[in-house]
Amino acid sequence: MCFDGAVSFENIEAAEGAGGRRGKVAIVAYAGGPLRVAGYDHPVVIDIAGVSGLGRSIPLLRDHDNKRIVGHVRAENAGGKIVASGQLAGNSADRAEVLELASDGFPWAASVGMRPTEVQFVKSGKDIAVNGQVVKGPLWVATKARLAELTICAVGADADAEVAIAAEDEGTALAAGERRDGQGRGEPAASAGGSHRRPSSFSAEIAEAERVEAIEAAAVRVAKGQSAAKLREIEALLASAVESGLTAAQFELQLMREIERPHNRIATGQQIPARQLEQMVEASMWRSMGTDGATLEAWFPVRVLEAVDDHAEFRHGLSLLDAMQFAAEQHGERRISRRDVRAMLRASMGDINASSGLSTFSLPGILSNVANKALKAAFETVENVWSQISAIGSVSDFKTRTSYALSGDFTYIQLNPGGEIKHGTVGEQSYTNQADTYARMAGLDRRDIINDDLGALNQIMRRLGRGAALKINDVFWTEFMADAGTFYTTGRGNYDEGADTALSIDALGLAELLFLNQTDFDGKPLALSPAILLTANANKTLATNLMASMSLAFGTADSKPVNNPHAGKWKALASSYLSNAAFTGYSAVAWYLLCDPNDLAVIETVFLNGKQQPTIETSEADFNMLGIQMRGYHDFGVNKQEYRAAVKMKGAA
Repeated sequence: MCFDGAVSFENIEAAEGAGGRRGKVAIVAYAGGPLRVAGYDHPVVIDIAGVSGLGRSIPLLRDHDNKRIVGHVRAENAGGKIVASGQLAGNSADRAEVLELASDGFPWAASVGMRPTEVQFVKSGKDIAVNGQVVKGPLWVATKARLAELTICAVGADADAEVAIAAEDEGTALAAGERRDGQGRGEPAASAGGSHRRPSSFSAEIAEAERVEAIEAAAVRVAKGQSAAKLREIEALLASAVESGLTAAQFELQLMREIERPHNRIATGQQIPARQLEQMVEASMWRSMGTDGATLEAWFPVRVLEAVDDHAEFRHGLSLLDAMQFAAEQHGERRISRRDVRAMLRASMGDINASSGLSTFSLPGILSNVANKALKAAFETVENVWSQISAIGSVSDFKTRTSYALSGDFTYIQLNPGGEIKHGTVGEQSYTNQADTYARMAGLDRRDIINDDLGALNQIMRRLGRGAALKINDVFWTEFMADAGTFYTTGRGNYDEGADTALSIDALGLAELLFLNQTDFDGKPLALSPAILLTANANKTLATNLMASMSLAFGTADSKPVNNPHAGKWKALASSYLSNAAFTGYSAVAWYLLCDPNDLAVIETVFLNGKQQPTIETSEADFNMLGIQMRGYHDFGVNKQEYRAAVKMKGAA
C-alpha cells in the first residue's frame, strides 16, 4: 500500500568542499484518514497505532525504487498522523534532480509504502474509531502494518496534498510555487543578507527554452525503438506538453503512463477495462489447464471469452509463468528473465504504488479467483449429506448466537365481536450456535514455478478445497453423534431399540408412528411429518429400495413380494461418517427419520456472513520461502437444536 502526503525541503545550502547542495526534508506522510488505494475496492485506513517501523531511520526513495535512494528520514506518530524528517543524501542524479527542481519551486509529493499484515473490513453503515477520528464504512482498516519506506514522487494520488518548499541557493530564497524570474505566487523572498537578486532580463525566456528542450529530450529517449503508431502518439503528447506548460518531470511521468507502462493494453494496443483484462488472464489460465468450453461459458461473460479468442497471447492458454510475466509487464517491468523467480515474483505480485500511477492489475487477485473456482469444484466432490439434513444459518460475528424454540402459546383464539387480540407468549427454551475459523496454508515453491507447472497449482487449490470439505464433515458429524444417549431417549419419545428396529418395512412403520406421536411443549401434537430417511452405508441399498419399490421380497429367492406402503414417502440419504469408528457413537445399523430442516431442525450449521464455501487467498511467500503461498479459511459453527425433529432407531437388540 502506498499513501500520499506532503513534502517540505528546508535549508538547501552549499555542501562544504563538494560544490553541491544538501537539503533537509520534512514530510507529512499520512494524515490518518481513508484514502483510495489501487487494488482495493473500498477506501483504506492504516491504524497508525499498529504500524511497526516508526522511530527508526528508513530509506527515502525516488518513485518507490529501492535502487534510487535520495536520502533517509525518521518517521513518527504525531497525534494520529505519520510525519517524517531527515535529509537528502548521496551524490546521485536522482538526488540532484530532486534538489534542483525543489529549488525551482517544483511541487514534489511524498508517498509512504506500507506492508499490511492484518486487515479487517468495516461494513457499510458501520462506524469505527481509528487514528483519533471516526470513519464510516464501507472501508478496509489495516490494523497492523510495517512501514517499509518513504518516497519522493512527481504526482501523488491525493489531489488535496500541498507542498511548501523553502529553498536557499546562491543567496536567493524562493517561496513555494515561485519561479526564478520572480513571477508566480508572491514576490521573491529575502535572502540571508536581506537583499534580492535582480533577475536577468531574459530569465523567463531562458527558463522556457530549457523547459522545452528538456521535454523534447525526454520524448527522444522514449521514442527509441517505438513503432510508427507510438511515434505519432509521442509527437502529439509532446505538442500538448509544450502548449500546456508541463514541466519535463511531469511530461516524463505522462510518457511513462501512456507509452512505457501501458496499464491495460495488450499487443494490439487496444484499451481493455482492467476487470475484463483480469478475467481474460484467468480464463486463459483455465484453458491451459484443459477446462472445457461449457464450464468456461458458465464462469465468464461471452465478451471475455471472445476477447481471449481475439488475442494471440491468450488464445492458446497462459501458463503460470506467462501470467506472471504479463502481470509484471502491466506493472511496468518488461525485461525480467523467466528464470529470475525472485524478481518475477516481486514484479508480478508485489505492492502496487498508488502514487506512481502503476497498474491496478492484480495477479494475486487473479490467482485467488482461479483458486476459489478450483476449491469450489473440490469442495463439492466430498460427501455433503450434512447440508441436506441441517438448517443453514448466517451470523455476522463470532459471538454466541441464541435462537428460541417453537415453544409458548401462539394458537389462535376465537374473538368475540369487538374483542381484543391477545399477544402470543414465547417460551424460554433456546438453542445456541457459534462460528469459528478453520484454516490451512500451502505453498507453490520455486521449482514448481520454474517448471511452469499449473498442474501443481491446481493440485494445491483442489487439496485446500477438499481439506475444507473434510473439516466441515468432521465437525458436523462429531456434533451430530455426540451425546446420543441423552439427546435420543425413550422418555423424549424419539428413540427405540430392539431386534424389531432393524431397518425393514415394519420398522419404518414403528419409526413413523414414534415420530408422529411426538408432542410440542404444551403436550399437543407436534403436527409435523418426517421427510428424510438417514442410514449408514451398510443400509444404503436397502433404504433406497424401500423408498423406490412398491413391493419387496425378503428372505430366499422364492420369497413372495411384500407390499411396501412406504415407497416414495421420504428422501433416502446415507453417510459414511455414521459407521466410522473414529466418531463417538458410530453404528453401522442405526438409522434416523428426520424432519425437513426448513420446518424443524435437529441440527444447525451457521456461516459467517452466510458464506457457505471456504475462501482462498494468494500472495508472494514470506522471506523464508521463494514462491507463492495460499491460505484457505472457512468460518462456520455446528450445534444440535430440536430433539423433536428426529427419531433414532438402534437397528439392533
